Amino acid sequence: MAAKIDPKLYEFCTVRQLEKLEAWEKHGNVRKAAKALGIAKSAIDEALASVKKKAAVAGYAPEHDLTRPVAFGQKLRGASTLYRRGEAEPVLQWVKSTANQAQIEEAMKAAVAAMAEDIPRLQAMPPAVEGSKSHLCNCYVITDMHLNALSWGEETGADWDMQIAERTMLAWFAQAIEQSPHAETAVFAQLSDLVHSDGLEPLTPASKHVLDVDTRFAKVVRVVIRILRQVIDMLLAKHPKVHILMCDSNHDPVAQIWLREWFAVLYENEPRITVDQSPSPYNAYEFGKTALFFHHGHRRKVT
Repeated sequence: MAAKIDPKLYEFCTVRQLEKLEAWEKHGNVRKAAKALGIAKSAIDEALASVKKKAAVAGYAPEHDLTRPVAFGQKLRGASTLYRRGEAEPVLQWVKSTANQAQIEEAMKAAVAAMAEDIPRLQAMPPAVEGSKSHLCNCYVITDMHLNALSWGEETGADWDMQIAERTMLAWFAQAIEQSPHAETAVFAQLSDLVHSDGLEPLTPASKHVLDVDTRFAKVVRVVIRILRQVIDMLLAKHPKVHILMCDSNHDPVAQIWLREWFAVLYENEPRITVDQSPSPYNAYEFGKTALFFHHGHRRKVT
């Protein structure tokens, strides 16, 4: 007797999972399907279990009378079902959902990738000055700049706004690059919280704490890109090779996604630049026998 897969489950499959479940249905049992695909039987069982779990998170588990999946970008937060004594079918059901951050992030990545197609690629810059030492690597780290934070000196003890932040960051990099040795390689490690708020609302993404911000977010994006391009140009003027990291964080995780993707596209034709596009909150760079590790500190503290 042929295996019957709930056709609704196919909507929650990856391409590889779909291949496994279709083979199961086609060949009638796990053993024959696994043999046809050249994989272990357990791989097909695991695929079905994974798809069912994904469907349940989205609100589809008919064996538990959950048959109405929540909208894209949402996940099931809970369900309350009312049954009448002696009857199998539910009388009433309340389905509660919440934001599915993983799904929202995937949609954001897709949107960024689509927009990146229209970004003009910069041409390669002239070589850096001669005399760079191949055995040296300069690491420039910047973290928690909070460029669009707003602080009134009379209240906090020091003024801070976008203009002060831009002057401070560019002046620091100009001085740091000038004083650093002539290393062949430079690592620009931007450890996040570069942008104080991560969108149109002046709130922290997770805790929804209200933030004092200096200006409109559209202007923030423009200024951030301008600052980073100037910093990277200064690094290219001194170092033959530049490696860029835009790390994950708690204040501006979405900004780090579009910064990684956009700068990778922007410098696509510049062979002297590499951009780490990993979405992992933990980053590393290997230089000879030395490993450099980077993390913002929001997921795991120093122990």
